[in-house]
Amino acid sequence: MDAALQLLNKFNDSVGQLNTKAALGYQNEILQLQLNSASSITAQYRLGFYLLYKDKKLDEAMNIFKQIAACKIKCEDLYQAIISYAICLWSKNKHVQALFELRKVLSLAPENSMAQVLALDYMSLFLKDSKADTKQITEIDNKRIKALGILIQNEKDLDVQGTMSQQKLLSNLFAQSLALATGKNSDNPNKG
Repeated sequence: MDAALQLLNKFNDSVGQLNTKAALGYQNEILQLQLNSASSITAQYRLGFYLLYKDKKLDEAMNIFKQIAACKIKCEDLYQAIISYAICLWSKNKHVQALFELRKVLSLAPENSMAQVLALDYMSLFLKDSKADTKQITEIDNKRIKALGILIQNEKDLDVQGTMSQQKLLSNLFAQSLALATGKNSDNPNKG
């Protein structure tokens, strides 16, 4: 296993064992990693995500996401970090910069990927929240619906019962996003 991912595992183990001193040590080691590989991006992104959602440290997490967003190594956690950074920016009323970051995901992530769909989802939400031009919102929504449809079509053969929990979660997200995009009301977004 890669050294960055080993550090992340040690951090997670320390947190799980409530060993704060060890967790802080591993946290510092992860933050010292050079962002020169997909695994170092993953380690720092997941640390930032932990700091944001478990420790409620918005500014620390935002700084990590910002550093990752400047990376040139394309990988799924880069796209997720940029999206997370955009959400943090929006929460701090930096709307133009948040939309810029989401547009960056659209240009970097593979066409019709989950990252692109998420970026389009947040762009739509943010544009609606800011009461942007209806034409602009419609254009983003149409791109989002098209990309989501392609993504779901590509995943149609996914055997939800035989997948890992993360894949089940993504399958659920796909179904919920499609229901939202097409305006279908249902308590069970997996219904066809």
